[in-house]
Amino acid sequence: MKRVLVLLLGVISGLLVGCTSITPVMANGDFPAEGDYAILGRVTVVSETSKSGYSQLLEEAKELYPDCDDVLNIILDTKQTSFLFFRSKPKYIMSGIAVDYLDM
Repeated sequence: MKRVLVLLLGVISGLLVGCTSITPVMANGDFPAEGDYAILGRVTVVSETSKSGYSQLLEEAKELYPDCDDVLNIILDTKQTSFLFFRSKPKYIMSGIAVDYLDM
């Protein structure tokens, strides 16, 4: 009887605690091997799924690094939180490496 009660309390407490999940959606590990470019740094954008995209990531990169020409090595993750049976809207987490092409 005590085991059933402890198990039941464990299940109920597991339902009451919120969870956060990060699921990798896509990753591109390719990076240009040759070329005249300077790596400026990493840039990350968190947005709603309907308002995400490469153009938003490039805008953020140009704000951080005014000489930025492109964002490479883009990684896209999703994040969603839940509490009981309620889930938040998923968010996209996009990040990449901002580069400046030197021969342009």
